[in-house]
Amino acid sequence: MSKKLFALGAAILCGALSLNAEVATTQSVQIDLKFNAANFTQESVIVGGKKIKFRAYKNIIYVAKPVSAHYQSMNIFIPQQYFEGRKSGKFDAASAPIFLPNGVGGYMPGEAGEVKIDESGKPNAIATALSRGYVVAAPAARRRTLKDANGDYIGKAPSAIIDLKAAVRYLKFNDAAMPGDANKIISNGTSAGGALSAFRRERGRGRVRAVSARAGRCEG
Repeated sequence: MSKKLFALGAAILCGALSLNAEVATTQSVQIDLKFNAANFTQESVIVGGKKIKFRAYKNIIYVAKPVSAHYQSMNIFIPQQYFEGRKSGKFDAASAPIFLPNGVGGYMPGEAGEVKIDESGKPNAIATALSRGYVVAAPAARRRTLKDANGDYIGKAPSAIIDLKAAVRYLKFNDAAMPGDANKIISNGTSAGGALSAFRRERGRGRVRAVSARAGRCEG
């Protein structure tokens, strides 16, 4: 064997060992998927002249072994009344639907949603949903341009759909531990996010209604 071939073989072997070590390290990280009701911040927002108090649970990783902790996490917002045994509008802690908006646009990675009021004072969909008594779970999701530390693409199709389905599974797994009815999930998105919302299918218990803001269509 020539020195060049030997060197090439050694380089390939070292690279493979390095990759296997990294994969093993990633897979060894196990996330506790139990919802921690004590890990929140108390926040509020003004919607329609009314102060809406809610608990914000942020950066909740929704998969046991994430390849991207940032893009496989979500923010959960829950009306304060549900922790005090009171209703918010016509809903209580057991009956409140869960609003599931995704921030994917142009099939780029989507960030976890936040409660926002624009410069004109108009609330975004998350703030509006909270004001109407909905629990909100706003997941981030991987997409086509996302790379890991080695420059490898980790968001190729169908990763976004897989992530959104995983977020729903997290909610169903924790249905008894948190306010909101995981059998009544409203999945929402705009443009590419609307398409993903419609494509995503949940074969588990209950139904998930998909709403595309751009197309103006709903699917159960």
